[in-house]
Amino acid sequence: MNFYYILIAFAFAKVVHAFNVLAVFKEDYKKQVVFTNNQIRLAFHEKKLHNAIKYILCATDQRTYRYSMVDIAFMMAILPESIDNFTIPELQQHIKYQTDMQTEIFRGTNLAVPPVRPNYNFDDNLYPELKRDRRFLIKEATVYLILNNKTLPGPDFSETRIGDLCRLVGLFKSITNPDSYTVSAEVGDLNTCTITDADNNVSKYRPIKGRVYRVDTDPHILLRSQALSVQYV
Repeated sequence: MNFYYILIAFAFAKVVHAFNVLAVFKEDYKKQVVFTNNQIRLAFHEKKLHNAIKYILCATDQRTYRYSMVDIAFMMAILPESIDNFTIPELQQHIKYQTDMQTEIFRGTNLAVPPVRPNYNFDDNLYPELKRDRRFLIKEATVYLILNNKTLPGPDFSETRIGDLCRLVGLFKSITNPDSYTVSAEVGDLNTCTITDADNNVSKYRPIKGRVYRVDTDPHILLRSQALSVQYV
């Protein structure tokens, strides 16, 4: 009987420990979201956020893109509605999205995470506002890249790097429709960029005479027009 009680006590202790660890990860996630948003806001006001986004989209390791389109969606376009039911591995992954974003913003802009004021309240009530702020700032910087298509430090958005532009389109679609975020952005024949979303919907874009169009529609839709329709919204 004593052995039975010991087993119960041991199991209970494990549950309490797991609960405490989960709470620690949840608190860390909230903090990292705030830190990342502060860094994003700083980069935006310094007029460097678009450069950080381009750096993240184009960065490669041994000729392979460093981040998948799913990574990019959760680093820049999406903050989950709730983390209440997340497991520890899920929380660890979403914390990593935040810390990776911080690292890459620093690499692309040389702007570190700004310090948080003392006694800052990392309260859940701030979370919806943080989500709105991030989507707006990332959207505006992404639209800037689409509308200007200009050479910035790092790989150029040119026909020889249509893969970079394809990933920019994928990010743009994740921002404008986060419920069906982009899961892949692949370049095929005729430099056609194929975007596939989380619901398995497919859209296709192609450069034509120096401009990029969505070509799976009739008539084709100019990417620039799509970007202008959501600017400042």
